Amino acid sequence: MEKDRSTKIISIITMIIAVVGLTLGFASYTRSLDIFPKASVNLGDSNFSVKFSTVSDKVEVDTLTPTSIVGNAKGEAGIIQNDLTNPTISNLKATFYAPGESILYTFYAVNNGAYDAYLKKIKIANVEGNDSAVICTAKDESHAESVTEACKGIKITVDVADNLATATTLKTDNLENITDKKIAKTFSSTYNGQLVRVKLEYVDGSLVANGSFDVQFGNVSLEYSTQDF
Repeated sequence: MEKDRSTKIISIITMIIAVVGLTLGFASYTRSLDIFPKASVNLGDSNFSVKFSTVSDKVEVDTLTPTSIVGNAKGEAGIIQNDLTNPTISNLKATFYAPGESILYTFYAVNNGAYDAYLKKIKIANVEGNDSAVICTAKDESHAESVTEACKGIKITVDVADNLATATTLKTDNLENITDKKIAKTFSSTYNGQLVRVKLEYVDGSLVANGSFDVQFGNVSLEYSTQDF
């Protein structure tokens, strides 16, 4: 009985998901607006600012731990870096052992600038050098065929203010031309934030490979603009 049980444990999949990077792209369409021959209004990039935060009403960079773990999955802490041209979140990682497990990270895109910010795009890019946003690599090449089938059950979902972008090995659904998703400009020391959820999932009912494999996702980008069109 113990021998059978050990065999099953050995064959259970372990997946280490590669870093998922989130990048905020900023677009300010009007740099200089001429009012009169001797007057102008300069809209500098420094006045349009959206950053990542662990809370919704201020820019706070804290440990970004998973907010939900289903099954025996394990997650690592994400790293927020706002001191870049485009703020990023990296090191979103999970280890799965069986179908039906998932990891959820929750954080905020916070407007700490002088202009309203409108969410325009959510894009999950293909893994660099590949034609898919989800790539699985068998740790033992003899298991490559079964890994290819199991990989179809690996999914990433990015939810920004109830707008969903998803990707699997079979299909990527990105969102463009999003409207009516504004983060109001800052009027005081209290900022306004937009909820972001990133879910890494080994979909329930998916096939189980004959051996362990690694998973890599393409980077995710969120684009905000000063205009809602």
